[in-house]
Amino acid sequence: MNGAEHWHGLPRGNANPIQRVSIGDLREGSFGEKPLIVTGGMQSWPALTKWPDPNYFRTNFGEKVVQGARANRGAIQYTPSEWLNLPVNEFLDAMFASEKPSLLMSLPAIQLEGMRPGAPFHRLLSDIDIPPFFAATGGVYLLLGNGRTVSNTHTDARDNLIAMASGIKRFVLFDPNANVYPHPVALRTRERYGTFLSALHSSVNLEKPDLEASPGMRTQPYYEAEVVAGEMIYMPVWWWHFVSSEGFAVAANFWRYPPQTLTSPIPRGYFTKAQFRAAACQVLEEGSRFFGRSR
Repeated sequence: MNGAEHWHGLPRGNANPIQRVSIGDLREGSFGEKPLIVTGGMQSWPALTKWPDPNYFRTNFGEKVVQGARANRGAIQYTPSEWLNLPVNEFLDAMFASEKPSLLMSLPAIQLEGMRPGAPFHRLLSDIDIPPFFAATGGVYLLLGNGRTVSNTHTDARDNLIAMASGIKRFVLFDPNANVYPHPVALRTRERYGTFLSALHSSVNLEKPDLEASPGMRTQPYYEAEVVAGEMIYMPVWWWHFVSSEGFAVAANFWRYPPQTLTSPIPRGYFTKAQFRAAACQVLEEGSRFFGRSR
């Protein structure tokens, strides 16, 4: 994988490739229950020439306030306790301030929220095209990162399509029924760790997995892919994913709510329905605050 063989610590013999498909071969239903790499669908996007330049965002959105994630020991938790509000310029300053390891926990990723009609970043939609057969009912977002972070392994209640305009993202994906040792209940640990863990997050650090504590990971099949500028990756609802970035990684992130979102990805019997319900309520509560639905 272009010199990235050791970016995670899982056994190499369990890896499977993700199917690649050309945009011209997509049909209704192509975005189904299996992940895909989509090629050839971004050549006409202005984003491919505009977004790789940080000055484009400084010039057009520098004073706009966005929500960005602070790395926790190098890993983005993708939970509201990790997100801060700062102007775009300040995030970019932090992202490019230094290459010293001591600064890897600064502000290495940005999510520009509000690409909805009338929102401050809605004009960014003119730089992209919504892919065919993928109704972005869950919203469209812009992700920027400086290549110093990884996400923790987590799962989402929406179909997820990421279109790369700059940099590289590397993915490890697990089937929704895979046991990746999710946290059994939602854990509020902000005072000690500044994060929020839930049943939708794996307890395994895929960079350096403890195979003694999680022996099932020794034989657990997984899919992996490297996605570069001009390519898209589709991750169906509930597929577990772990992500690492390289370079100035900029991507459009399309979300879709499919009808099967009420199906739980947690292995049957892992914990009680009451525990999962409590965890899900906490996640939804936090998420509603983050996305502004309760404001």
